[in-house]
Amino acid sequence: MNSMDPMRESLREDCVLNFSITTQPEQWASGLDGLCAALEVEFPSQQPLIHGLVGRKVVRLKDRRSHLDAVARTPFRDLLIRNSLDRKASISIRGVLNDRARLAFDFQVFTPASSWEERARLLQVCGDAAGVYAGGFTPLFSANALYAYANLARSGVANISAAPVIAALEQTGEVLPSLRPVATGGARFDSAQPDQLHWVNYWSAATCKFLDFPDAERDGEWLRLAEQTPADAWVVRLTDEPFDVRSSTHIGVLARAYRRFAGVGIRSAG
Repeated sequence: MNSMDPMRESLREDCVLNFSITTQPEQWASGLDGLCAALEVEFPSQQPLIHGLVGRKVVRLKDRRSHLDAVARTPFRDLLIRNSLDRKASISIRGVLNDRARLAFDFQVFTPASSWEERARLLQVCGDAAGVYAGGFTPLFSANALYAYANLARSGVANISAAPVIAALEQTGEVLPSLRPVATGGARFDSAQPDQLHWVNYWSAATCKFLDFPDAERDGEWLRLAEQTPADAWVVRLTDEPFDVRSSTHIGVLARAYRRFAGVGIRSAG
């Protein structure tokens, strides 16, 4: 099996979902506690999410909500909640307040490997349960390549991981915006602003309003692969097949999406 085959990749790697949520302490703690509860329903055979980072140690929590309230009062909200004391816990939530504008808190949810369809369903369930602004996921190979390209476009530092993106862009004559992800110091100008496009995107009602989505005249390409959630968010796929940066067709779709959704991405000057 080829680990770089996006059609098979999901069955080999852990599921990693990316989200951004409000920084308002009460809503932040409530949303993350709701997310933990939703994950426990989704994975009933797994241990509950009752272990958290206190100081430098992961301990069993007496009360998860009280712990989250306490973390919400710390400057950077160094967050780790997982379902075991073991470093190899099967389910975990990790994040830190590193958006320089402090408008949104970015975190990741890690769960056991699953199919792409199941992962998209879990994205919707988690997003609705936590009340996040935005979220999404991309196959790991392509996600790493796009991250490397963003660093290359911003800093000019060569990275071989960006080579597939560069090659596909050369084939299509397309361009991608120069992005500065939150993880490398980007600062949102609106709390509902997604910091990047994923293959499968979760956009809350607030984020949809920020992006002016859906627009019946402009969004036929995206609505074809979109579905509204019970919380009035939208789950939007960019391509039918798992996104592959080596595909000039997929890169072309991504470039068009960045042009249409100009509010997505913390875009570097120049």
